Formats: sequence, C-alpha cells, structure tokens
Amino acid sequence: MKHYWIIIALISIFKSYGQTHSSREHICLNFDWQFKAGEPESKTDWKTIQLPHDASIGGIFSKDNSTTANGWLPYGKGTYRKKFICPENKKDKLVFIQFDGVYRNAKVWINGKLLGTQLNGYLGFEYDLSANIKFGQENWIEVFYDNTKQGTSRWYTGEGIYRDVWLKYVNKLSIPLYGTYITTPKVTQKLADVVVETEIRNRYSESKNVFLITEIFDKHGIVQSVSKAAAPVPADEVYTFHQEIELHNPLLWDTEEPNLYKAKSTVIIENKTVDEYETSFGVREIKFSSERGLLLNGKKVIAVGGNLHHDLGCLGSAALERGYERRLQLLKNMGCNSVRLSHNPHSPLLLDLCDKMGILIIDEAYDKWTSQYYGESMSFMEGSIKDIETFVKRDRNHPSIYVWSVGNEVDSQFGKFDAKFETQADNPDYGVSRFRYLKSLVKKYDPSRYVTAAFFPSRNAGWFVEWEHWKDHDKFLQSTPPPMAFYMDVVSWNYTENLFEIDHKNYPQMTFIATETATNIRFGNRKISWFEIDTSYVAGHYYWSASDYLGEANWPTKTWARAFYDLSDEQTSIGYMYQSFYSKKPMVHIMVYEQDTFLLNRWNRVYNNDRWCWYPSADHWNWEKFKTVTLSTFTNCEEVELFINEKSQGRKLLKDFKDSIVSWQVSFEKGKIKAVGINRGKSVCEHELKTAQSPYKIVLEPDRDMIQANGLDLSYIKVKIVDKNGVTVPDKDLLINFSVKGGDFAGSCNGDTYSDESYLSDKRSTYHGKCLLVVRSQQQESEILVTAKAKGLEDGKCLIKSVSQK
Repeated sequence: MKHYWIIIALISIFKSYGQTHSSREHICLNFDWQFKAGEPESKTDWKTIQLPHDASIGGIFSKDNSTTANGWLPYGKGTYRKKFICPENKKDKLVFIQFDGVYRNAKVWINGKLLGTQLNGYLGFEYDLSANIKFGQENWIEVFYDNTKQGTSRWYTGEGIYRDVWLKYVNKLSIPLYGTYITTPKVTQKLADVVVETEIRNRYSESKNVFLITEIFDKHGIVQSVSKAAAPVPADEVYTFHQEIELHNPLLWDTEEPNLYKAKSTVIIENKTVDEYETSFGVREIKFSSERGLLLNGKKVIAVGGNLHHDLGCLGSAALERGYERRLQLLKNMGCNSVRLSHNPHSPLLLDLCDKMGILIIDEAYDKWTSQYYGESMSFMEGSIKDIETFVKRDRNHPSIYVWSVGNEVDSQFGKFDAKFETQADNPDYGVSRFRYLKSLVKKYDPSRYVTAAFFPSRNAGWFVEWEHWKDHDKFLQSTPPPMAFYMDVVSWNYTENLFEIDHKNYPQMTFIATETATNIRFGNRKISWFEIDTSYVAGHYYWSASDYLGEANWPTKTWARAFYDLSDEQTSIGYMYQSFYSKKPMVHIMVYEQDTFLLNRWNRVYNNDRWCWYPSADHWNWEKFKTVTLSTFTNCEEVELFINEKSQGRKLLKDFKDSIVSWQVSFEKGKIKAVGINRGKSVCEHELKTAQSPYKIVLEPDRDMIQANGLDLSYIKVKIVDKNGVTVPDKDLLINFSVKGGDFAGSCNGDTYSDESYLSDKRSTYHGKCLLVVRSQQQESEILVTAKAKGLEDGKCLIKSVSQK
C-alpha cells in the first residue's frame, strides 16, 4: 500500500516529463581505428582503417594455406585499437561499448583492463567501460581477434571488426540493450492491440520510483497512442513494465506496403527524464495453415526468394548498409519477397532494411548444432543458452521475421554427436530432445512466432537419401519424415520438396517450407522445383542461393557460383528462369547457350553437379564462329516471338514447354536478335541483343551518382568495354586500371569465379566485357572522380558527388 500511494501522488509528474532532456547518447565509433595483423606484440606496422572492416578480403588466394570453405582466402588474427575521450561532464553516466559483430574469438581491453572474450563471431555484444574510464583524458580501446581456427563455418566468414561499433552513455537507471519487446497479438483493419514490454535496469544503490511513458508514432512522426505506467524498481534489479496499447485504424505491415511504427519509451525519475529509447516495429499478424500455407494479415502469401550468406562479394563480410540495400533491391526487381538468412545471425542493418522494404525473413541461428561456431572451445549446448537469448532478443521486434530457424542440416538428424563434448547418450532420439529444448529457449523470449529447423535431404531416422535410390525410387517415396519433423511448428526441407504432396496427405497437420531448392535439370527424375511445389499449402520456396557467395568453392574457383546473381551482380540464366516464375511484371530475356569448347570445359569444372546444373549461357550476340546457336527465352508471357534482323523466326507458346524454358535453334546472323513477350495477342515486353564490333572505349555506369558523405555509403559502378555504338564487347576481355580520387576504393570483382585477382586491387580484368567497381564515401563532402584505363581504349570516367545528409 505504501508504494501504491507514492505512485498515485507522483502521477502528475507525467505532465512535465518533456521539460528535461534524455542523457542517452549513441555514438558511432567506426572511424580512424588502427589495425595490425598478427599477435598484439608483433612488429607489424599499424595502419589506419575505417569500420566495418574485413581483414581477410584483400588477402592472397592459397590452396595450401586456406580451405574451400573460406574461398581460399587467409585465416588470420589481428589487433584493432582506438583512442577516444569521455568528457568530464559524463562522470555521472555509465559508458558502454557495443560491437555488432567481431569475427571471431574477440578479446576486448579498455586502458589495459581485459573486459572479456566473445567466441561467437556472428552475434553482437557490449561491455561496461565505466569503472575503467579516465574522464577528460585519452582512453584506449583494444580488440584482438583470432580467426586461425579453421572450420568454424562452412562458408566465408571474413574476420576482424566487420560490423558497426557504438559508444553509449546512459544513466544508472535506463533501458538495457535489447530491452523492449513489442507484439501485436490482435490485428484488424480498425483496431490493433500493441503489447509493449519494457525492461528497466536500476544500477543505483537504492530503489527508485520509475515512471514510463510509451508513445506510438506513425511513419509521419505523428503520435497515435500513449500509455503511462509507474512502479518502484529495487536497487540492482531489472523490472519489466507490461503495457497494452490500442491502436486505431492501424497501417499494417506487409510485403506490398511495409508500414512501420516507432515506440518511444521515456523513463522518468524524480521529475527528470533519465532515458529515451526508440523501437521500430510493424503491426501485422503471422499465421500458418496446413491447408493454406502462410497467412499475412489474414491474406495468403507465398514467400519466394533465395538464401543469403552474410558476405557482400568483393566487400567481404564488411557490413555496409548500402551493400545490403542494393542486394535486396535486385531480388525485389526479379519478383522476390523473402530471403532466408543462412545459417547464422546476420547484421542488424540487413534486418532493418527488410522491415523497410517489405521482405519476409527466415531468421536462422545455427548450422550443424556442433561446437564449430565456438572454435570447439565450448560445447554447442553451453554456448547456445546465452546466444539464443541474445539472438532472439536482438531480432524479435522486426516485423519482417516470420519464422525462427534454430538449425540447418543438423548432425543430430542422423544420430551423430559432437565427439569433443558429447556421447551417443546426448542424442538418443535423432535430435528430437535437442530441437525441443532449443525451441523452448526461443519461445521463452518470443512466444509469438513459429520455430523450425531445416532438414538435410534425408528421410526416416538416420541416413536415407534420394540419390542412392533412383533404381528403387518408390522405396524412397514411401519413406517417412525424420522424427524431429513432428515437433516443429513448420517443417522446413532442403531439396526434398517432391515429397511435400505425400507428406501432406499422410500428415495433414504439417505445414511446409522449401528452405533450399535447386534447378534439378539433370537430377534423376526430378522436376524444376517450382513444378514440384503446390503453393496452395506450401508456405515458401527458396532457391540456393540468391547471390554468389565466397567459399564452398572447388579450387581454383573462389565462390559458390550457382545463384540468381553472380559475384558482380549480373543476373544469371537461373535468375531469369526464376524471375519468370516469381515476377508479376511481364518479362522476357534471351540467353544463348555457350558452345566454345574451352569455356564449356571450364564451366563443367564449376557446375558439374546434377542437382544445381543449368545450361551455360550468356546474353550477347557475338557468335560468329558458329553457324547455328541454341538459346532460351525466359518469360512469364503466354508466348514469345523471336526476330533476327527484324525477320520473324516464329512464335512459341510457353505452355508447350514442360519446364517453362522456351528454347530455340536458329542460324546465326550478325546484327540484332529480339524476343517479344505476348499476352492475349499483344506485345507487352521485349529484350534485344546486338552484335558488338571492335573494342573502342570504357564506359562507367554508377548505380548512384550522389551518395552520403558519412564514410559508410557506397556507389556500385558497372564497368564495360564497348564498341563505337555503345554495345558491350563480350569476347575481348582486358585488364582495367582504376584510379579513385575524393573517395575510397572499396573493392572490385567480375563474374569469373576462377579469377585470382585480389578483391582490393586497383586492377581488374573484365569478364564477358564487364566488371564491377565499388567506391566508398569519406566523412567530408567531395567529388569522387573515378577513372578507368586499358591499353588501346578511350578512358572511362565518372563523377560521383558525396554530400552531407540534410
């Protein structure tokens, strides 16, 4: 009763909460770090770098000193350090440093004091610096990482401080990291219930009477609802406020209109605002139905797209917002509305963009359920307890996340165990107990979403795979799902979508996601995956992969090169094939099958896998060596008419091709080939190719000629060798020398997965007449002049303005 009357007496304080300002500060600490490779005591020279920074991406490719997983780039260790000053007037504040990700085994010191070690390189972490800060003087933060342990992931990881770093000042009573949780359990067009849970941590030595005001702002910054609460928070404890807020006529979040709201939490003690904390969220309802699949706000949605690993091609693992934005926009352009984030926590920047751009996410925590992420320094089960909490609390306010995944192709599915930390007794039931435990951890921190794990394409309990049973395929078709399937909220399958129909009949309660699929063009008796999926009840269809990624490469190749987009962001024939399924906008695109023996042999060395195979092809019209050529016109139109030098080669109906790849064999003629997409007798789209003549000049085409002068923005520049008519010359590749003035060289690449050229070299060969250059802004306004030179060609130039954000 005593506390009750105190609270009632002070309720009037709410009216004056805006009279003082919050002392929370969130400062980007990305710039002007010093870095040196090797041990901290090594004599390597320090060099100044800007974060995010991947210390491996500029390394030398080596078959002997690296692995297929890492794309043959080096595994190393290194030290970062930075000096900073905390003003004297911050003495009464707590000072934190927050890292969004360091790969891996990071040790952090402040002024020589070791703060701790972070093993998992994919999750962020923070340390309280307060006890060791010298206010008004120079302070040194030092970070040492060790990525020399190979096999911590099956793909390229990058290394070093590859995500953002923040310095934070907060009061002793404040909202901790990831301290809010917002759900929308009831959603209609007229009214939504918004539930806000807010943690308040009291680091004072005495109890404090705390007042919390939560305001809901719409996308225009207008307050739509306000809720108030008050409670005493004991010393050195965390108290959670629970507020249920009505939001009238809500603007819903979906893939077409990704409306976002912002919750502003204002914390008051003794008539003073001591903290302000903002949380972005969306109002939406996610449900799964075994008969209808995925329902978003009551409407059926098919989640279509691809898988993404966390590198950004020639930028490596450096987490730069514009790199993610460009990649997501390319996927949206071809009709995708979803991505699966494989197989680890990705950058918060990427999740923020998916919220803003209306892209659904499968958010995945782990790969194999082994101690690999921890460098075998800690058991998987021990590490997962804290990491699952961090992972879910970090991401749970993102409306784009529609399902959690706690694993991918896990060893437990086959009855295996991590021999360093486990015995067979730790996996008695083919992963059932482990999945149930991990699911319970997720539900502890977010009971609002569904939980899954992606299966290896094996059936029954243990190892039972399709490719060993082509001769007795019926036996495989009669197999049962692994035991874990019956404990999943949604059943996620890799490459076994041809069994969804059977399982749907036998186990009508199950809902399915095709988490990884392939082309299947030569894979046994399989069909292209789209034709194996009944989207009336299957929730999602994801191809492996959306973009070429570094690693999982057979020497001398450097990437997994079987994606919608190659490393230089050129769309592939697979990309156009899937676009013809996904896109609602009429499209047609010509791809000509490769016939050069050398290039075909080279191709087969990379793509000699029946599951992911497709036809080697290119979109150019320089085939003078051949009398006839075979080509495909990928389209979602009813029919296609083909023209060579304005002469019709006939029309073909899409429905006449069981794999929806409209193929042609024609006599080659120099000049122009054009495909026209036709619906209901009318031309609705077209694509043409022209024969290129001799190389004449270099053309630079930036995706943006104005970027922000914040030291973090990027411009992607397509570099082309063209003839006098501006047609790209595909068959006379040259070495290009680049010069960048007024900005920073961020990386370069081409679509040739065999290339040995460094991603950070200022020289790059073209591939089929093209390559990609990426420049990064500096922190002051400038004009970035990019020049490209090659022997015998007219120089290419472009000017990019780097301006301050208004």
